[in-house]
Amino acid sequence: MSEEQTIENPICGACKSNVPDPAYAFPLCRNCREALINRPFPQWIKIVMILIVALLLYSGFKFPLAFNAGLANQSAKKAEAMADYSTAISEYQKILTLFPDSEEHKARLAVCYIKNGEIRQAADILKKINDKKLSQKVVKELNALIKEVKQQNSN
Repeated sequence: MSEEQTIENPICGACKSNVPDPAYAFPLCRNCREALINRPFPQWIKIVMILIVALLLYSGFKFPLAFNAGLANQSAKKAEAMADYSTAISEYQKILTLFPDSEEHKARLAVCYIKNGEIRQAADILKKINDKKLSQKVVKELNALIKEVKQQNSN
């Protein structure tokens, strides 16, 4: 079939029986064009869209918590660097109210308690802490502080 025959005898590209609508470039008859325009979304697309919206809503609700914890973490590190351990303690406590399973923040809180002279509170935290989840740097710092406290108490 040549191009001249196609132009002379146009037929619908979908149903292959009706004359296509000349208002459009793609050769479809009015009935086929309406059927394709009104075709429903596939079920899997609807499910994926619902999952994406659910994940966006979930992350939208979690973002303020994570943001507040990040701000508290920055404040705690600044306060700890300036030897303002009371402020650092309150900031680490804020973080732990939001993320109670954070072993690193528990350890930092214990360090601040020790440096602030509140050994009893530090001991309570250290009893509950999982040292296998801590970084080596924090473990070394805690061990050095504990050794220092023991030396001070023995004198």
